[in-house]
Amino acid sequence: MPAKFEIMKRRAGKYTFNLLAPNGIIILTSEYLPSKADVISNIEAVKRYASNNGSYQRRSDDGGGTYFVLKGADGNILGRSKPYLSATGLEKGITSVKRNAPRAVVKDWTL
Repeated sequence: MPAKFEIMKRRAGKYTFNLLAPNGIIILTSEYLPSKADVISNIEAVKRYASNNGSYQRRSDDGGGTYFVLKGADGNILGRSKPYLSATGLEKGITSVKRNAPRAVVKDWTL
């Protein structure tokens, strides 16, 4: 199975996407966006910026875990990872996004 972006419509008419690795695990999730066109634009930006080391920001959560965000050139967050328990897991997540996002197919569940 290839990596894929899944576009979904959520509460209050907002849209989001998940980037799934080939094994089906979610490796990046967008924030809620007002339109499907915004989601598609963010997916294209994720594909463009995924290989740029400077686009990743590593962060800590309140529970002692870590996560990363992928930002575009304008500084806006394009996607966020799940929480990781270790720095090694976080770096593996970033590597997975770098490897999979540029060639991921898009599945639109809103059709």
